Amino acid sequence: MSKAPVVTGISPIEGVPGTKVIIRGENFGNRPEDLIGLTICGVDCLMTAEWKTSNKIIARNVAGNGKGDIIVTTVQGSRGTSTVQFKGYQETMGLLKESAVWVDETIFLNMAFGRKRPMSPTSALQEDPLGLSVEGNDRKVLNEDLEEMFPGCSGDLSSTQFNPEWFLLENHYSTSYDDLRAGLAYLRRKVETQKMGQISFLKTNVGSVLEQLDTLLELKCKFESDIQEYGRNITQVLEKSIIECKEEADKLFEDVLQRKDRADGTRNALNVLHRFRFLLYLPVNIERHIQRGDYDVVINDYARAKSLFGDTQVPLFRRFYNEVEKLRDSHLNREMADHDLGSGGGKMGGGVGGSRHSTPAAKYNKIMMSSVGEWQANAPVRVLWVEEACEVLSTNFPDMWKLSQAYFGGELLPPSAQVDHQKHPRCKEMILELLHVFSGLMRGAIMPHSLDPVGANFRNYHVWPEASPDQITPWLPQVLRHVRGCYSTLLTQDLPNDALDVVKDLILDLRVHCLMSLFQQTVEHVRSLHTREKWNLEVDDENGGCTQLPHICENVIVECAQLVRETVLESGPRETPLLDHPTVHRDIITLIHNVIVAFAQSLEKLSQVSLHDPDEDDSDCNISENAPGVEAQLLITLSNCAFMRRTILPRLSDSLVRASYPPEAVKEAVEQASGTYTELQDRLFEAYLEERVDPIIGMIERSMYLGQYDWGKVEHPPSDVRTYVKEILINITHVHAEVVGVWPGLVGGLVGRVVEGVGEEMSRLITCVSHWSPAGALQAHIDLDALTSVLRNHMSQAASASFHEAREILPKLTAADEREKEEVLRKFRTNMHFLLACFVEVESLRDNTTSHSIV
Repeated sequence: MSKAPVVTGISPIEGVPGTKVIIRGENFGNRPEDLIGLTICGVDCLMTAEWKTSNKIIARNVAGNGKGDIIVTTVQGSRGTSTVQFKGYQETMGLLKESAVWVDETIFLNMAFGRKRPMSPTSALQEDPLGLSVEGNDRKVLNEDLEEMFPGCSGDLSSTQFNPEWFLLENHYSTSYDDLRAGLAYLRRKVETQKMGQISFLKTNVGSVLEQLDTLLELKCKFESDIQEYGRNITQVLEKSIIECKEEADKLFEDVLQRKDRADGTRNALNVLHRFRFLLYLPVNIERHIQRGDYDVVINDYARAKSLFGDTQVPLFRRFYNEVEKLRDSHLNREMADHDLGSGGGKMGGGVGGSRHSTPAAKYNKIMMSSVGEWQANAPVRVLWVEEACEVLSTNFPDMWKLSQAYFGGELLPPSAQVDHQKHPRCKEMILELLHVFSGLMRGAIMPHSLDPVGANFRNYHVWPEASPDQITPWLPQVLRHVRGCYSTLLTQDLPNDALDVVKDLILDLRVHCLMSLFQQTVEHVRSLHTREKWNLEVDDENGGCTQLPHICENVIVECAQLVRETVLESGPRETPLLDHPTVHRDIITLIHNVIVAFAQSLEKLSQVSLHDPDEDDSDCNISENAPGVEAQLLITLSNCAFMRRTILPRLSDSLVRASYPPEAVKEAVEQASGTYTELQDRLFEAYLEERVDPIIGMIERSMYLGQYDWGKVEHPPSDVRTYVKEILINITHVHAEVVGVWPGLVGGLVGRVVEGVGEEMSRLITCVSHWSPAGALQAHIDLDALTSVLRNHMSQAASASFHEAREILPKLTAADEREKEEVLRKFRTNMHFLLACFVEVESLRDNTTSHSIV
């Protein structure tokens, strides 16, 4: 046994019947079912009680009068106690206060004898019986003190419990003794005057009084004669005559009324046909427009009909709207049978789930456009069970609730029987138990994780076997719609809040689960987008080159966001706004971040596929037949990553904000995802350099010493730049052209890194030379100057330092050697001008036109 309930505070402390009372205290139970009794001033108020917490109850005062305790009774602690009292009273009605019952106005309104109208408004108010003025008497005794001194009494002159001492203390606390004596004398004179006034009134109106007595005597004689003629049950004869007259009148007008009803019905039907002819003629018009090929008109008419009559409950409108839906299904299924209804390609495969290329929005659209037969054939069994359970509760629960209300209202009992109010708690417990069972079964079918595994009722709820998210997630918005429809039916029954909260909590958890599932399925779909890469490059002068993959990702994310907003985030009647929930607000940031980062993971998989070993099993890689080389694939993937970061992410942010997602959450999620794309871009950059720079640098030493070339044994003066230098420039030109064809913005970074590697390798090779002949030293100077002069626009500080270090190692040239070097370089620039044009910036021509190099 727990401690007994204790009431320690109430608000307000007094009131008329029907006053809302907030009761505070301790040990009121742990749940609404624990509260089994509540009395206020000795009157049972349990039916109006609403349990809030173990320390708070809200109820309404029923019919208590006077002061009394507030007693709370619980299952655990039995009958409680109260440290405060509530005062109930009947409100006194005045002349100017509205009342639903007759109010005795004799104490408020004085009528002058012999006059037929009331006196002036000043005389309509109750005067002080002592004839004393109370102005200036500010000091008064508090009502609480008066109640303690005179229990059960009142200072109201119209009350049966009137106490003169209370009246004097309340109204004349500061009046002197002499004034009170004068007031007593005034009261005595007033009473004597009223007595004399009554006698004089009778003397003055003696004729009228005698006339009234004669009338009463004549009425008595007439009544006695009627009794002798008709008997004492005169009213029964009169009632029988009235009933016979009514029956004759009904016979006379029944035919007329029937004809009028038929005429009114025909008139109303014609009005409905005229007013709603758009819907009633729509099936015929659709067929006519389809035969003519006016498909735009058909689409506009269907959209208008859906917006006007999609939620109608009128049977006639429902029938014609169903005809329109059947027409739509029959034509649309033939047209869309082999097409993916989402953003991506691929055909919808087996059942509603579709193929691996179908987006969550595409699967949901397929469900919504399916006919009743397709719905039953494709829907999982648990979804069909949810629909059936919601239909059963929506149909039968209102009848059960109305039956209980009729019983406790006394409508089902004979007049002599009394309602057993002790059954109130049991009825309330039964209703709550029913809704708890409904919620538990729904959770067991759709959200088993939301049930407490160690709960007492866990074994009573059937938990369905675990199913694949791809099979259940597309149906979750439909499940949510069924439960919401059931909740709307319950809202119309005026149920207690604790009963409605059971289904309200179920809808909240279902919305959160649907939100998480839709976003998670979209994440998995985005992660698999790398299998749809066709390597068809589209070059934009402003944004560089990219394939369709980033645009497909954007469409998939926007579709998911729109679907979630329309089916989950929009709140129904009396539902909690989902985005105002702190946990959901935090989860939104994570979900948006994950679905955006999923495409980065897809691009990383694509780069790994590019570097895939051809000898390994590549059945899951789905490499396109038109795929370019490994280096080009890495470069295109790098361009897609950059395009996603600088173009798609800002557009996604704007789209999500327009879709009513919190701007702060969207901004934070996009900023975090942008960092992930920056890191991926750096990794792809290094992977491309590894594929391109290493072969270029590796061939320098082999080409430099081709034919056992020795810098210390060169005897003939050089006549041209050596072949390895030209090969270096050709390889860099190839990288240059490849980068420009995909993303010109990468030229500076990629070619610059290649030049850095060439500079480091040249410095290393020249440092390793132990002996230089004069001709060999001159040849090395020519080779270095040829490279630095051509690559100067792509040379970083590190590359310049490497070439400078190599030049410092070489022996110094004489003036004659310098002239010979310049001649050889001039000849080199003349012979290789086509190759060198690739490294020249825009240059002006004589006719004021411009020619662009590959840069």
